Amino acid sequence: MDAISIMDMLKTMELRDSAGELIPNEITFVTFSKTQGTGGKKITIKRAVIASGPRSKSSLRNPNHYRNYTRLLRDVDSDQVLKFRPYLVTRFNKRPIML
Repeated sequence: MDAISIMDMLKTMELRDSAGELIPNEITFVTFSKTQGTGGKKITIKRAVIASGPRSKSSLRNPNHYRNYTRLLRDVDSDQVLKFRPYLVTRFNKRPIML
């Protein structure tokens, strides 16, 4: 199967259906947290969509996703939100990632 670039993967994750809803994608990535010194766990989400952070004005924390090259994913089935780094994705919709 043909590999997909990280940029094409991110563009695909932003696609919406005719009702305006994000289209779920299957994604496998490796975890990493520089601040906690943890990572290396492989996670696969069968139906994931890009998630936005909290919209509350009381939230003072700015995660700087673009500067830190991180994104938020929401598992459509469990409604769990996870942070991932696009360059640590190993498979997207069953296709390998081209670095």
